[in-house]
Amino acid sequence: MGWSCRTDAMKTMDRWIEKCVAQTGSQNVFNSDGTKYFWENSCRELADGGIGGKVFRMTEDSQGVGTASLIGTFRIGGDGRILRCPKVLRTGLGE
Repeated sequence: MGWSCRTDAMKTMDRWIEKCVAQTGSQNVFNSDGTKYFWENSCRELADGGIGGKVFRMTEDSQGVGTASLIGTFRIGGDGRILRCPKVLRTGLGE
């Protein structure tokens, strides 16, 4: 079973996806100040038709083993406005 959201919220997420693809070739990976990050949306239905999710920092140790650290959460309202997100997401995607 999938999840749904309002059209305006999806337009904001589509804008993020386009910017990520332009930067990194991946739909949810972006760069900010020389560091790589990614976001994952939640599959939970929100009452206002919005979208929520988490943002992670990607790191690699000296042997090339990658890890991800949670740095914050985001929330796109049903009307498409960004209600909450880490600063790196705003600066990395120019929001």
